[in-house]
Amino acid sequence: MMERQSPGIEKPRLFDERDSGPALLKLWFPFLLSLIVIELCQPPLNPGSLVLSGLFATAVLFLLTLALIMPGDRNLRYRRFIRWHTINYEEIIECERSIFPGVGCMKLKQFVPPWGRLYFAYYAPTASPFDCAGKLAAQKAVLRYIRDKMAGRSEGATPAQTKVQVPATCPEKEGSVRVCALWALSGFAWVLFLRLVLGFRPTIPTPSVFAHENILYRLGLALWRFGAHLLDWPYNFVVVLAISAVIVASRYRRAAWGPAAALGFFLGELLVRFIQR
Repeated sequence: MMERQSPGIEKPRLFDERDSGPALLKLWFPFLLSLIVIELCQPPLNPGSLVLSGLFATAVLFLLTLALIMPGDRNLRYRRFIRWHTINYEEIIECERSIFPGVGCMKLKQFVPPWGRLYFAYYAPTASPFDCAGKLAAQKAVLRYIRDKMAGRSEGATPAQTKVQVPATCPEKEGSVRVCALWALSGFAWVLFLRLVLGFRPTIPTPSVFAHENILYRLGLALWRFGAHLLDWPYNFVVVLAISAVIVASRYRRAAWGPAAALGFFLGELLVRFIQR
């Protein structure tokens, strides 16, 4: 006997004009990243292209293994490819938003290959595909519904009517640390892509004969040279220490995302300078 579908929750579809998120995450993004991996693997190979191709290949595997979920009254069903699997709510330890946009995460009592947790793409159909606020509200409603089922409440409330349960240990600090780490990794990978794959080599511009007539040009040139000297010892150590202090002082909140990306970018520049010596 098929389980009765929960009120207010539709069966997820990969192709739906009301919500293109699942198709983008599970099909189009992996396809584009696969093209990048193929391009990076073209000879001649270098360490930077190998590192980036490995990162992009991991991202492709991650996106392909995202699941579509359908919470029910008695259990939760999920599907990665064709076959549907069933999970009892008692097996779910926590359910939260991941650090990736449009992706949720479930921690189960058992290991879920290949990442240990079950990552899923939100299915939040709305009247308009550009209704970002409506999609976000629908995603939060699904999380509330699943958390209510985890807590053992069995009343037939819709996801929009359920109340958010505040856990005993708030996961915001851990989650924001992971967000900062992702921003730092993005800045680091971007530098490697620019310097080692695309071969971009920034050079200090030579002073123009009219430099003495333009104070803005002289100021920009001085700032450029100052930035280049920051990569030298011991200034690089001071920069890393200062940016790290700003991140910690911001308590890994949204204000720390920019400094985290800058830290990854700076560390990438240091690694490129070390490799090219």
